[in-house]
Amino acid sequence: MLFAATSVVPNVSGNDVKTNSKEMEGEIPLMFSTLAPEVWIDDDYYAGGDNDGHTWGYDAFDKIQDGIDHVNDFGKIHVKEGIYDVFIIEGRNALDIIGEDEPIVTGNQLAYDNSYLANVYNVVFVNNSYNIHIEGFHIIGTNPTPSNRDFTIFFQNSNAELHDCEIDANNIQNMNGLAVRDILGSSLTISQCRIKDYGRIAVYAKTGMILSVFNSTPIGQVYNLYDWVNYGIEIEGIDDPGIGIIKGNEIYNHDNTQAAAWSSAGIIVDYWRYYGPSNNCMNSTVFIENNKIYENMHGVQIVPNENIEIIYNEIHDNSYGAISEPWFDGSTYHDVDLHAIHNWWGDLTGPYHPTENPDGHGDEIYGKFLFDPWTTDIAPNLSCGGSLQWENVAPGGTITGSFTIENNGYLYSELSWEVDEKPSWGVWTIDPESGTGITSGMGQIAVQVLVIAPLNKNKVFTGKIKIINSDDPSDYCEIDVYLKTPINKPFNFNFPIVRWLFERFPNAFPILRYLKEH
Repeated sequence: MLFAATSVVPNVSGNDVKTNSKEMEGEIPLMFSTLAPEVWIDDDYYAGGDNDGHTWGYDAFDKIQDGIDHVNDFGKIHVKEGIYDVFIIEGRNALDIIGEDEPIVTGNQLAYDNSYLANVYNVVFVNNSYNIHIEGFHIIGTNPTPSNRDFTIFFQNSNAELHDCEIDANNIQNMNGLAVRDILGSSLTISQCRIKDYGRIAVYAKTGMILSVFNSTPIGQVYNLYDWVNYGIEIEGIDDPGIGIIKGNEIYNHDNTQAAAWSSAGIIVDYWRYYGPSNNCMNSTVFIENNKIYENMHGVQIVPNENIEIIYNEIHDNSYGAISEPWFDGSTYHDVDLHAIHNWWGDLTGPYHPTENPDGHGDEIYGKFLFDPWTTDIAPNLSCGGSLQWENVAPGGTITGSFTIENNGYLYSELSWEVDEKPSWGVWTIDPESGTGITSGMGQIAVQVLVIAPLNKNKVFTGKIKIINSDDPSDYCEIDVYLKTPINKPFNFNFPIVRWLFERFPNAFPILRYLKEH
């Protein structure tokens, strides 16, 4: 049985003790002998109400925590539009918690952090739980004490996914303020989330965790005070190395207008190795691909090892595109190459490096790198294939054909295209007439064509279909078109009597023979 608004505090023996506030808040006790496989939450539901046909106290509740407490493992929790209080998921397995119409979750509660060995504020706490899926929420922090540890969403020793959520940490200027914390063996996937208003870090992961961040947008702060810093994603292998996959994200605006000993960055990895063995930071394995990283103090800042790779990213308009820091063994600093090939650095000449690429006009990089080859163009490239040729088409007849569209440009570019011109004769139907989001990996896209031919007899019609890149009309291609109509409506020469006449009298019927051949 779980309880909402539960704070977890250490007792004198070091064990965790939960403080139950359920009875004080008048929440719903367990009223049925079995838990529901699926429950519905609406802040307008109430005892005695219709509740959309659900049973109050069994599968209908007005608080998310009550729904969690009354659903089976492997169950589903539907949360309707509304404003809801904080919740805890403790020791559960395979729960789907789905927000409908972006319900808001806000407030604050305390939970015990087994890494800090202290209580921390949070809005959502997932602890010792597995296969937890949270989707479709707007989660808003309150930052109750501006200098204390405040984590909007806190995952500890859990396996979970956070999908399609808006996360407002609401703890700007709090250097202990995080939006998402993922620690102590947790495996967390964040996808299609927008994260903002965090004091220090959007997503922080450490100690034996697996972190995957896909297609999300951490939007940072530009501070103006010395040593105030801001990071999009930070991974630290403290005490136990971590694994990270950071792919398809847009990470920007992490900066400080003042000199700062702790520089802000879009992505930071294993930076505690720079400060020596006392921090016990181990080599993490991190793959960074296809991210847009821009307008940060440092795009990426990493103490590298052979298991870290940065590839096919767009890194530009940062004070430094990338920093490769040495690791410290307690007496000596050691430089290691940071593997960062096939990236776009903001210019076709590549990144500026004072010794390795002094003619580069892209973002500056600092430290030891493998950055060559770099990407010189990130634009899509429109390509067309095929032609449309029709012979002996009956005037007014209907014919069909097809051609192909393809993006032959940058690996992660997206092409938008449209038909700009087509022949003025006939009646044309082109399906589709435009498209978006065509990547180079999609191959050829078929476009179907249907034409009602002109009524003219014995005439040749020619022309072109012009297709353009919607974002760059100078990038276009053309499909040749040819159509020919006969003098008359085609006569069927396959009737048996007609074939017999041609065979019996090979030199007779010159008019029929002319029509047959034309």
